[in-house]
Amino acid sequence: MKISAYYQLTTRPLISVELSPQSNSQNHMSASMVLSALDLNQLPIDYVSITNHMGTSDDGVAQLAHHIQMQYHMPVLQHLPAVGQTPHTLPDQLSHLVQQGIQNLLVIRGDGEAESGSFTSSVALIETIKATHDICVGAAIHPQHILDNPKKGLENVEAKIAAGTDFFISQMFFDNRDFLRVVELLRQHDIQVPIVAGIMPITNAEQLKWVPKMTGQPVPDQLMTLMSKHQSASQLEMAGIDYAAQQIKALIAHDVDGIHIFSMNQANHLQKLLTAIV
Repeated sequence: MKISAYYQLTTRPLISVELSPQSNSQNHMSASMVLSALDLNQLPIDYVSITNHMGTSDDGVAQLAHHIQMQYHMPVLQHLPAVGQTPHTLPDQLSHLVQQGIQNLLVIRGDGEAESGSFTSSVALIETIKATHDICVGAAIHPQHILDNPKKGLENVEAKIAAGTDFFISQMFFDNRDFLRVVELLRQHDIQVPIVAGIMPITNAEQLKWVPKMTGQPVPDQLMTLMSKHQSASQLEMAGIDYAAQQIKALIAHDVDGIHIFSMNQANHLQKLLTAIV
């Protein structure tokens, strides 16, 4: 099922979870292990997205996405970075995805410098996909970038929509007011596609250091103060999960289009967070 149709047919906010295909340490499960560990009959997961930051082959990611769709009967949103993808390689890549039953792609620019001949932006890749295949395409949106430069941010969003983007998933944020201001701005400019809120629970002190550097998204004083009150690992974990749960509950109360949880493949954290919002 196309995720864009799912958003159109559903009157409640959809809940989605981002997973990575492989484990990268003893503390991070693979995507399959995470789903196996969750009580999916009791948890509100509507679809999962599969990223590829750890070197898994494109074929391996597509096979995993196919497996999840068949075993768990839920749509999968597969990430497709523009960096490293060329007009020459794309047709075979898309044909393989279609053969695996993949109908939904999250098109992102990707990390690093674009190689010679590869797509230089997500917009160009989205245009090419939409011109040749009937595939649902999601794209990234960065609340902080839009708030810092509304004119440039709005132009970027409009370019992605003109290219054929069906919905947006936001970069993680920690102050709901930032996301809601962005949604209001986009709606004022007649941008009506679904805009999904990206949430990641901060569960340890190290994340407070690297998350702002990675995302450009500041950690609000409220969360910093909350985390500083706790010393043990278990207390920090529960404080971060509770903060994220309160974020999600408030966003659902605002009737946002959806919630996308960046899980870091932490099944235990994900189980606790989803249980808290049921």
